[in-house]
Amino acid sequence: MSGFFVLLIIAWNVAVSWMNARSVGLMWEQTKIEGGWARIVSICALVQAVVGFSMLIVAAEMAVVSTMGYPVVGRLLGDVWYLAIIVPALGTGIFITIDSVREALRRRDAASGLTAAYNAAAMAGNIWQAIGAVGSALSDVTKTEDDEDASGVALLAALVLGLLAIAGGALLTWVVVEHYRSRTPVLVRAWR
Repeated sequence: MSGFFVLLIIAWNVAVSWMNARSVGLMWEQTKIEGGWARIVSICALVQAVVGFSMLIVAAEMAVVSTMGYPVVGRLLGDVWYLAIIVPALGTGIFITIDSVREALRRRDAASGLTAAYNAAAMAGNIWQAIGAVGSALSDVTKTEDDEDASGVALLAALVLGLLAIAGGALLTWVVVEHYRSRTPVLVRAWR
């Protein structure tokens, strides 16, 4: 995959993550009051935002460790991060897809129809990719190199960097959500 294409995917995921976090921030107080399905979907959007923002961080970490001469750590980092996020990403993606299809059927307009189509296509693509990628990532993470001490250190470094990327994604999500949550009308915030 070319570097430009990878950067395009990362930029798209960051933009979608920002939109998800913004939407959650704007509707957070309302979904706290309503509860139910609206709350579930807002929490799913939070998880999706964390995944997307952490992708940016993990890509930066992979670039840094690779240029520092540790390509094994970079490869393991990608695998560890993917294994950590794939189940939450797919699980929450299913709920978001169901919600967007429900909205498209209810509204019957082009915007909601296109959103539902995009979510369904993205979900199908993510599931298709996961079918092959999970086994490959598990194999890469569990196989031992000739020097087991070096591979253990590389795996530990990848685990730490992966956790930092996810924590950083959560922090970025929180900042965006809080920024927009503070813009929620006072009447809605008073119901807390």
